[in-house]
Amino acid sequence: MNLPNRITIVRIVLSILLLVLLIFPFDMCGISFPIFHLFGSITVSLQYIIGGVIFLVASLTDFLDGNIARKKGLVTDFGKVMDAIADKVLVNGVLIVLACNGLINVVIPVIIITRDIFVDSIKMVAGGKGKAVGASILGKLKTICMMTGLTLVFFYNIPFELLNVNVAEGLLYAATVLSIISGVQYYIVNKEFFKEKYPVYGSAKMRCCSWLLSPTLKELLPKGSRILGFQELFDIETVGIAEDSEYITWVFKRPDIAFKDLPENTSLQREMKKYLLSGRKMVDAIGIIKNDGQKGMR
Repeated sequence: MNLPNRITIVRIVLSILLLVLLIFPFDMCGISFPIFHLFGSITVSLQYIIGGVIFLVASLTDFLDGNIARKKGLVTDFGKVMDAIADKVLVNGVLIVLACNGLINVVIPVIIITRDIFVDSIKMVAGGKGKAVGASILGKLKTICMMTGLTLVFFYNIPFELLNVNVAEGLLYAATVLSIISGVQYYIVNKEFFKEKYPVYGSAKMRCCSWLLSPTLKELLPKGSRILGFQELFDIETVGIAEDSEYITWVFKRPDIAFKDLPENTSLQREMKKYLLSGRKMVDAIGIIKNDGQKGMR
């Protein structure tokens, strides 16, 4: 077994240890982790600090094994398979556990894991037919946002917590939005391939229903916004009133407070708060991906 593959195996072992650390009922065995109070207002558990260190080391091995394998020509089929398994065990496992423990919104793992299944299926089918599907720029940005956000969650959003700015949560929501956009991008880039190899499925229309397609956002967001660019990929079919909890949770991270008390930390928050206080309602929309949607991703 070559060096990159050994590093990948180490990442799998570290991932399993991390998940055991997070989900094992230590309190039922009479074991408790020390609690520390930092800076007078931040309470941290040694359990998550240890978990953060393990997660950080495991994440770094992901970069290390691939870099060594490519530079020294040690890329193997075994390495490709085990690398993919290691990534899913580490990232998906952590997302699910953190959501179950109430540290992140459950919407985040649902969307990210669903998108990964969708994209991995495209890669598998296309790869089986001889077409290589590389990672997109948006996909790489999604990974950077997600890994950085998860690391900050483990370390209680320090040092940004001292400024009362939840960078960890913001990065994870950004990763979730990028997951949706890059998932659509993968579909568009490979649509012609599927149309050729699987004509029944290749010609099928892809629909999306979301408040991200809301025409209202054109009033609230500046030109050049990635969300508006995402909208340009679709022909809108129908428009309806969106559920408050969905978009308020995404934009304000707090679905349980009155409109007048919503935060105003970003331009979108400020504009949407004014919009809601005026008595108007956000809408969502159902859209079909345009045939020339790939142009909107460039």
